[in-house]
Amino acid sequence: MRSLAIVPLMLVAGCASPVLAPHPEVVTVTTLPPNTVILKRVSETVCAPGPFDKAPTTAEALDALKAKVAFMEADGLYRVTYANTGLIGPCGAFPGKTATGLLYRHGA
Repeated sequence: MRSLAIVPLMLVAGCASPVLAPHPEVVTVTTLPPNTVILKRVSETVCAPGPFDKAPTTAEALDALKAKVAFMEADGLYRVTYANTGLIGPCGAFPGKTATGLLYRHGA
């Protein structure tokens, strides 16, 4: 019975998390600026609406990746690469494109 009382408390505590504002402009670079720290590798996949539609463009995949990292505390993306998805992947039988990059932040 005691564990049932904890569940509503956990749900309310999750609602109190701070709302992060999006980063104004996520930049992509091929050369790291001085004094930067690489945070982590991030990926985002964009799928076509149907199985016979054209695969998304690299620009669409990059826009989706930038939208994903806009709420992370980072200054940009380094060495963004693109790959088409296969039949066994996040898009299933639909064509798709994945953008992957290294997230970085300016250091001290």
